[in-house]
Amino acid sequence: TQKKKKQSRRSDSMLMNMSESYHLNKTASLDSTYKDSKLINLRTQILEPFVTFYETKYVDNKTGVLNGIHSIIESCGEILNEGWYELFKVLQLACGYKMNDYNEIISIPLENEKNQSERVAAAFKIIQLIVNNFLECIPIHSQLNYFITTIGLYCQQHYDSNISFTA
Repeated sequence: TQKKKKQSRRSDSMLMNMSESYHLNKTASLDSTYKDSKLINLRTQILEPFVTFYETKYVDNKTGVLNGIHSIIESCGEILNEGWYELFKVLQLACGYKMNDYNEIISIPLENEKNQSERVAAAFKIIQLIVNNFLECIPIHSQLNYFITTIGLYCQQHYDSNISFTA
């Protein structure tokens, strides 16, 4: 009977340890998920203003946004995760398209064609950078389709035919 009691205590002790371990792991996992979601929100909040700045009528803002995006991707493209979405919005705007709330692509009127051609070329360099160096960093489940759509828009743009053929 004493052996049975000892075995029972060991079993109870093992179950308690397993339960505590499970609880700690689950808590750590939830904590990690919470931290990951906060980080994704932070990335998105940091990158969202680029879309707003690009939508202004000032050419210098648009050029600065494209230069900033190029720098961000070069320096930390491998950790953008869900932040790619905001950058793709800007790249779509640069070639004269925008996705509305119903995920429909609409053409937007653009100003001075000479300046627009330069911005299309600068934005397409960003696309080339992504394809050459960061394609595997784009989340397949949520962002890759959006990136492919963006590349397709560069095929349709009429500001630089060389870019249309390259895309």
